[in-house]
This record gives sequence, C-alpha cells and structure tokens, in this order.
Amino acid sequence: MRILVVAMANSIHTVRWLQQFDNDKDIEFILLPSTLGSLKRELRQWVRILSPLARLNIFPRAVIQHIPVNKINTALHYILDYWLTRKWRTAWLKRIIKRTKPDIIHSLEFQHAGYTCLSAKMQMGKDFPTWIATNWGSDIYLFAKLKGHDEQIKGILENADFYSAECLRDYELAQRLGMKATPLPVIPNAGGMHIEKLESLRNSVVPSQRKILLIKGYQMVFGRALSALRALEKIADELKSKNVKVCIFSVTPDIEISVELTALKTGLDIEVMTAAQHLSHEDILKLHAQARCYVGLSISDGISTSMLEAMALGAFPIQTCTSCADEWIKDNVSGFIAPCDAEDVLSEMILRAFNDDVLVDKAAEMNWNTIKEKAAYEYIQPIAKSFYTVAYEHSQKNAGA
Repeated sequence: MRILVVAMANSIHTVRWLQQFDNDKDIEFILLPSTLGSLKRELRQWVRILSPLARLNIFPRAVIQHIPVNKINTALHYILDYWLTRKWRTAWLKRIIKRTKPDIIHSLEFQHAGYTCLSAKMQMGKDFPTWIATNWGSDIYLFAKLKGHDEQIKGILENADFYSAECLRDYELAQRLGMKATPLPVIPNAGGMHIEKLESLRNSVVPSQRKILLIKGYQMVFGRALSALRALEKIADELKSKNVKVCIFSVTPDIEISVELTALKTGLDIEVMTAAQHLSHEDILKLHAQARCYVGLSISDGISTSMLEAMALGAFPIQTCTSCADEWIKDNVSGFIAPCDAEDVLSEMILRAFNDDVLVDKAAEMNWNTIKEKAAYEYIQPIAKSFYTVAYEHSQKNAGA
C-alpha cells in the first residue's frame, strides 16, 4: 500500500500522525510538503529524494523536498513560495502522482494541502487516486465563514472520497456544507498518547497542592493569550497571596512585551518560555505535571493537544468554547469551558480553580480516566490504520471496476 501524504513537513502534527506507523511495514509513505520550509527534526531520518528519483519507488519512507530552506536562501524561499502557490503547486502534485502512482492521497490540513489536492483532482478527474481529506483545527470551523475559502472547502467535501476530523462539531458542519465524502471515525489528529510514558511523568503531588498556573502564550491570529494577561491583572493580589507562580509557554513574539509589562504591573511571579526557545515535548509535559491549572484560549481550534496533555497530567483545564472542549470535559466538573475575550469570567474561573481543592482533585481523576479511554495510543493507532485499510479497499475496487 503506497500513500502519498500531502502535508506541512515542518508541523509537529504531521510528525505525530506519521509516527503512528513507524513500525508498520505494510505501508509505504511518500511525503510531499504542502508548504515550503525545513523538515521537522523527527522527519530527517526519512530519505529525501528529488522529484526525478520519485519514480523509482524504492523508498518506504521518503520526503520529496523540492526546495530546501536555509538562512542563505530565505528571501528566495518566500518569493518562490508565493510564485509556486499561485502557478506551480498543482502541477507539481500532478507530476508526483504520475511518478509515484500512490494507492491513496492523504491531505493533512485544508488551506494548503487540501486546496492543492482539490485543484489537482479537478484537472485529473478519475485519474486522481483515492483521496482522504483531513481537516485541522480551524479549517472548517473558521475558514468556511470566509469569502474565498467557503467554496473551496465545499469542493473538498464534495470531491474527497473520505473525510476525517477530530471533532464531532466539524462533522456536523461538513454535513451542512454538503459533504459527499465518506466520514471516518473521530480521533485526535495528533494521534494517540502513550499512557505508560504519561504515567511516568504524572506528579505524585495532587493538583490541589500545586502552585503553578500554566498558560499557553499563543496570540497571533487565533490565540487569545492577551485575554489571559488581562484576566491575571484583575486577580493578581489573590494569586500572590496563594504564592502562585505563572508559567506562560509558547509565547509568540507579538506579545512578549505585553507579558513583561504584566509582570511589572502586577508583581506576579511570571516565567516566560517563548516559542523561539523550542521547548521539547517532554519539557512541556513536565510543566503540565507541575501545574494546578492550565489555561488555553483561542477564537478557533480543533481539539487542543495542550488541553489533552493537561488532562492527562492532572492540571485543571480551562479552555475556550471554540475548541471542541465540550467533547472531552464536563463544564464546571472536570474543567471550565470559557467564552472568548471575557476576562471577568476567566478571572473567576482561575480563582475557583485555585480555591476549590476538591474540584481540581476530582477533575484530575476524571480526566485521567477520559484520556485512557479515548486518547490512548493503543486505542487510536488501530483506528488510524483503519483509515488506510478502508481507503485501500476503495482504491482496489475502483481499479477493478
């Protein structure tokens, strides 16, 4: 079974999805980057081949990397990215399909990989292989509302053979948008979680005895870390009286100064870990294991991987209502589902999480059971493999028709 994965080669979500099949010898993967950029470190063990060599079909794990990116050609990279996006990306995909002859195309994410696959399918018609389209985070929930994206999203849902998402919410939206693709089971796009590893990291200190408030520091377009900072200002004195330490990780450059000013204004003990520091995954997990409460805010998302990690490691989750949180936690019981940009409400939620010992300890037990039941690697990986089994049967059936 040969699968051409069209995805961002610099995304950890791509890496985690593919890592599920590291030991699967039945599948040959070819990764075609949907955007220009350096390979994620975890993918550097894959064979990197040029397009002319792709036709040899002798590499079970290969990345077709057409334009390497480094400090020398950064300017050229961005110029070509614009040019290729507009004129050549579809042609490139068509050429690779003809050379590698995959049984299945799997596009991870809509706005780059999905749109390119849609364009290629419109041109190739029945010669386009069986197609699985997976949406990430905001691909439908937000972008389907935007002019210029809505018709392309409908086109993917009508022309893909199979559709996968990590939220029931997105399946319902897809149906309303006219989905003709066959829906696949709902599972996290980042794959399953290794329960044994999480157990080794789980802190013996119960959440009610922890003093850390962990906040995801992402702002940019979708994040709302600034709302969290404004909420902290309202309750700074209460948090200081409890000796709470605030840890903000993945802080994006646009709010670094705001975080520093908040620390100066409030006197709170705030530790900042910027996105540029590239904390290891294990370091982030250890932060969750030390935190009493985790806060993640965004105007749009799919399942928040950080929220799932908080649930697994005992941190009481506070997550915005835009992130499918209601499919994983029970509001006011195992976590809080927060509205966007409502600092007063968020302040009250944070204070309650630090005042109610029974709440956070019971929630930690409930959330750990949820993770073991719904997110364990042993549970998720066979379902992920079934995506390809079902799609392969479909491709063979069509080939024999």
